[in-house]
Amino acid sequence: MAHDNGLTRLEERLKREMEELNLPARSWVSQTSQANKPDYDVIVIGGGMLGLSATAGLLFQA
Repeated sequence: MAHDNGLTRLEERLKREMEELNLPARSWVSQTSQANKPDYDVIVIGGGMLGLSATAGLLFQA
């Protein structure tokens, strides 16, 4: 059928575009930790207004 060829090409294009967009997203966080070293969920770098606001927001969320 002519529809099968078009549908196959569309599925291939969709797969390629999803890979380009990194969807579904791959985990970028390392699942391993080193012994005797703390693991952090969040690290705020900088003590300016934005860093302090982000820290306060995260502290109040917990």
